[in-house]
Amino acid sequence: IESLAKTILRSPVEIVVGNRGQTCSTVEQRVEVLENEEEKLYKLIMLIQEWYDKGSILIFVEKQMQVDELFKELWNVGYKSLVLHGGMDQTDREVTIQDFKL
Repeated sequence: IESLAKTILRSPVEIVVGNRGQTCSTVEQRVEVLENEEEKLYKLIMLIQEWYDKGSILIFVEKQMQVDELFKELWNVGYKSLVLHGGMDQTDREVTIQDFKL
């Protein structure tokens, strides 16, 4: 993730608190248990609405197939998004990264 972020971001700033690789006790983590895919999508859209105007957003999913499905769902609710996964050829991945930087 770190190397991808350095590739995509224009002027990345890295903040290391404590030792690299060690968890920080002051970082807040929240867990929400959602019952099904519909609830997950709804929560994701709510989070995107909250953060959309603050800059670019990266969303990670477990499987390549989920990338394409999520792209369609986001497009259907009006969010322009880009797809990036290992099933794409290198040229397409590079174009996507460049488009994300814009």
